[in-house]
Amino acid sequence: MSGAGVWRREKLRIRGREPEKALQRLKNAGIVLFDVKKTQKDALTFCVNGKQAQKVFAIYPKTWYNKAERGGYEVTSLGEKGLYVRLKRLEKRPGLIAGAAAFLLITAFCDNFVFDVRYSGDAALCDLAENIVIAHGIKPFSKFSETNAEEVAAEILSLQGVSYANVNKRGTVVYVEARRSSFAGTGGVTEGDMLASHEGTLIEITALRGEKACDAGEKVKKGDLLVSSTLKTGEGESERRLSVTVVARAEILCVYQCSVTAESEAVAAAVAGFYLGEREKENYYTVQSVSTQSTGRDEYAVTIEYVATETINY
Repeated sequence: MSGAGVWRREKLRIRGREPEKALQRLKNAGIVLFDVKKTQKDALTFCVNGKQAQKVFAIYPKTWYNKAERGGYEVTSLGEKGLYVRLKRLEKRPGLIAGAAAFLLITAFCDNFVFDVRYSGDAALCDLAENIVIAHGIKPFSKFSETNAEEVAAEILSLQGVSYANVNKRGTVVYVEARRSSFAGTGGVTEGDMLASHEGTLIEITALRGEKACDAGEKVKKGDLLVSSTLKTGEGESERRLSVTVVARAEILCVYQCSVTAESEAVAAAVAGFYLGEREKENYYTVQSVSTQSTGRDEYAVTIEYVATETINY
């Protein structure tokens, strides 16, 4: 269908013996036909651009001798269609147009402005969060900015004891959520960055608070930075660095090797497992595989692959 057909077209029906031949005559006359459908044995419907309907009636005029019953082809208009026809109908309903325009304006207004701010989570933290929200200008009848919301969430997250903070707008309402860490107030808070205490391949890392410094699949060694306690917010001139209490968890695939003197491979593997347990007694770990190789009489080289779990305030 052409652009003109979308704007304004007319649906016609042609009846007569072998109506396909009648359509061929119209095509030969340069009339563009579309949406052609055979509705009866002797009838077809089709559409033409609005102005070409007159040419169709010129070729098959409405005269008594052109009736289908007399062996001719009878053309009937089934009405106009397209955007032009719809707009003509709307002209007769100015109230509908005004209502639609008002709805669009109100929708655009609501997308950019705030009518209410609601808080959830820890009551004491919500009081502190409210001060931050107001300081950033988020209040009823103010404009809303996604970038500003991210900065507010980051600043709430930097409050002592906060493990989760979120600021988002749904409809005309901004929802602020602030939740306290389970370790808050217990004296067990560890400040600063999360550094690796194992060497191996990082399998998974989850940072509820703080900024991840590496991704799964990377090689790490003892002392490497896993999660930073400094959180970046904003960009350019508005860029800020906030200090937060890191809440994170990491799993590292490690390899432990040792030489064992034992009477069999099974005993050597058990002894190596005991050595590993003594070495990791302060950490949680799971053994993935154990392999032994004889290096001499009653001497074995044992290799153990295991996953060590490291956490900070998690």
